[in-house]
Amino acid sequence: MLSRFIAFIIAVLSLFIAFFIIAVLSLFIAFIIAVLSLFIAFIIAVLSRFIAFFIIAVLSPFIAFTGKLRKPLEVIGRSWLFLLLSGLASARRGYVISAR
Repeated sequence: MLSRFIAFIIAVLSLFIAFFIIAVLSLFIAFIIAVLSLFIAFIIAVLSRFIAFFIIAVLSPFIAFTGKLRKPLEVIGRSWLFLLLSGLASARRGYVISAR
């Protein structure tokens, strides 16, 4: 009788230890996923800023030197609307990424 009770206690303890190990592993995996998601969000933010810098710093002088640059007042209304909406979308994207 005592041996069955001891076997039962050992089985319960081993089950408790197994659940504890699984809980610790799931906690560790959740931590790794959280850190990686922050890292990926940071990389996306930096990459999008780099692309915007590249477009402004590299392509703007190219447009100016080829003579394709127009005076700002000659730009039609649709182009101004596009510039306004794309600027708002970029600002919104940066705000959403930095708010995380």
